[in-house]
Amino acid sequence: MPAMRSNSTHVPRDFGQVTSAEANKNCARLVSNTFSAALRHRRVDQSPFDADQNAFDVAVCTYRERNPDVTEKEARQAVANIICRSL
Repeated sequence: MPAMRSNSTHVPRDFGQVTSAEANKNCARLVSNTFSAALRHRRVDQSPFDADQNAFDVAVCTYRERNPDVTEKEARQAVANIICRSL
C-alpha cells in the first residue's frame, strides 16, 4: 500500500511543547492517581489513618518531584487542594 501524505499545510508550531496549564493538569492528575494507588495498596496490618497519611505523603513526594522549587508546606497544601478537587 502506498504511503499516504497529508495535504494539510497546517503544522503545529508547539508540537512536543507543553503549556504551563497542561503541565499543571498533568501534575494534578499524576498526584491524584498516585494518592489513589497508594490507598489501594495499603498493608493489611496498617490502620486506616496510617494508610491515608502514607498515601498523602507519597502524593506530596510525587508533587515535589514535578515541582522541586516548592517548599514542603506549599507542596502539602497543593496536594490537599488537588485531592479535595478530585472528590
